[in-house]
This record gives sequence, structure tokens and C-alpha cells, in this order.
Amino acid sequence: MISNGFTALVSLITVALAFAFLYHLWQQYVIDATRHQLFELRDQVFDLATSGKLERSEPPYQVLRAMLNSSLRFTHHMSLIRITYTILVFGITHQKPLKEYAKEVDNIIKNIGDKETKYMFLDILRQMQFIIGWHMIRTSPLTLIFSFLILFLAKSVRTMQHWRVKFGDYMNGLTYSDAVS
Repeated sequence: MISNGFTALVSLITVALAFAFLYHLWQQYVIDATRHQLFELRDQVFDLATSGKLERSEPPYQVLRAMLNSSLRFTHHMSLIRITYTILVFGITHQKPLKEYAKEVDNIIKNIGDKETKYMFLDILRQMQFIIGWHMIRTSPLTLIFSFLILFLAKSVRTMQHWRVKFGDYMNGLTYSDAVS
């Protein structure tokens, strides 16, 4: 018969290994995978400039590149808690609101003349938002669990679309504010 002490020791070792996996190995993997995906997006931006669809000296190219570079630089700091904290601090300290940064990005997008280039720009921006959002979900086991509950309890796709757009606006404002500061 196995003693309670042995069972407790095995349980403790299992929990310690799970903790080490989730908070060291898994976190590093997610950071590396996210950066890899962001580098691929940045390559697409370079390809747009190389093909002549975006000029390197114009705001759309500079903003998108700056947003991607700031996301790459701060990937290891991105978490749902930190994003929430940042949004709250911006609101409490009455600094330039993230909505204003998002409006600046929207104005830059509106000024892109070619529809195909605008579509490509928006597609890269949406992919970046998705990658960052997925990163934040994967780096927190609790967020991962809660996100599945939220998805399960969501009433409609339209509701989720509304919140994705709101989240996207905040992410645009946050990455742009990091890029210009």
C-alpha cells in the first residue's frame, strides 16, 4: 500500500513540474512564437514598401512599422493585466486618451489612396491585433480558462465582433502611443 506521505510527495513534484512548465517553458515558447509571427507581419510591410505600394517616407508605412516594432520590443511584457492597467492609468492620469491615438491611426488609414493597399494595411493590422490578443490569452492559464468560458457564454457572433473591434481600437491606440512616445 502506498503511504500518504509518498502520495503527497508525488503530488508536490507534479505540481512543481506543471508550474515550471507553465511559467517558464510555456511562457518562453509563447513569447518566441508571437515574435516570430510579428516578424512575419513586419516582412509583409517591407514587401509592401519594396513593391511600391507604400512609400517608406509616408505615415502609413511608418506607423505600421512602428506599431509592429513596439509590439516586437514589448512582447515579453504583454499580458491582459498589464494592458488593463495601462488603459486604466491612461484614463486616470488624463494623458492623451487611447481613443485619440486610435483616431490618428484611423485618419492615416483613411488617407491611403489605393483600395488594395488599404485592404492589405488593414489586414496586417488585424493580424497583429489577433496575434497580440492570442498571445495574452496563451500567457495566462486563468485567462485561457476564462476566455473559453466567455466564448461558451457569448450570445452571438455580433457581440464578439463588437468587443473585438473595441479591443482592436485599444490595441491600435496602445501600440501607436508606444511607437510615438
